[in-house]
Amino acid sequence: MSKQKSALQAKSEIDKRNTLNDLTNTQWMFFSRSAWLTTYPNDIGFEMRKRQGGNKPPRLMADLINFFTKQGDIVLDPMSGVGATLLGCALSGRNGNGIELNQEWTDIYHKVCEKEGLRRFPVTAGDCLEELDQMKPSMFDFAVVDPPYREDTKWDRTMCDDTHAARVANLPEQYSNSEKDFGNLKNYSDFQAKILLLSQKIKRVLKQEKYYVVFCKDEYQGGEFREKSSSIAEIVRRAGFQWKGKITWYQAGAKLRPYGIPYSYVPNITDQKILIFKNSS
Repeated sequence: MSKQKSALQAKSEIDKRNTLNDLTNTQWMFFSRSAWLTTYPNDIGFEMRKRQGGNKPPRLMADLINFFTKQGDIVLDPMSGVGATLLGCALSGRNGNGIELNQEWTDIYHKVCEKEGLRRFPVTAGDCLEELDQMKPSMFDFAVVDPPYREDTKWDRTMCDDTHAARVANLPEQYSNSEKDFGNLKNYSDFQAKILLLSQKIKRVLKQEKYYVVFCKDEYQGGEFREKSSSIAEIVRRAGFQWKGKITWYQAGAKLRPYGIPYSYVPNITDQKILIFKNSS
């Protein structure tokens, strides 16, 4: 066998030393990019799922799950919403387990599974901080969370005069009316404290050397840019995780809004950060 043929074969086979996933070397290389520009279609029950504004493309979640798990592994989403992570599990042949505070979102997830003919995974109704305490240690092979947060302040006048009213009329939605909802916290320090507690509880139920992914979006508040991703990463490190990297994810076609026009620079923050942590001892 020639050296060239041997190298091509190595790229197309799963390395015997690979205990993380079922990917070939070529697939692994493609995943390792630090910036993702995607064009995932609005499919897999999107018309139902879009009622919850924070839902992610199931195919994005499947890509993450495919990298951080093997066939048959168990994935946890403690804020499962309308089920993007669980749908991603069904697409990738993994087992999913969700927790969700608002039954409305779980009902939508169930309807999507029925419509699309996808396997339906269990979703525990309740507060994730309470429900995680009821789970056995080291149950899960991968955990992913997209925690909601909405600044409870007067919104900055960052758009031009003609469209300022439209921005105020389209404030981020409430995901539930519960005081236990992370999205209903009154200030950022309270949110950070909850993220620390959540991460500590996830560390207990996640197997050693397995991965934990947190979605977050940087913000512009009070006239200043807030790099929320860095502050969240530091908090998760305090919970005992090792920070392994950050993916900048941009879904093509994100709306641009006329913030700051015509007198000030205000960024259109159209990307999200995917923070990757490892449960190292």
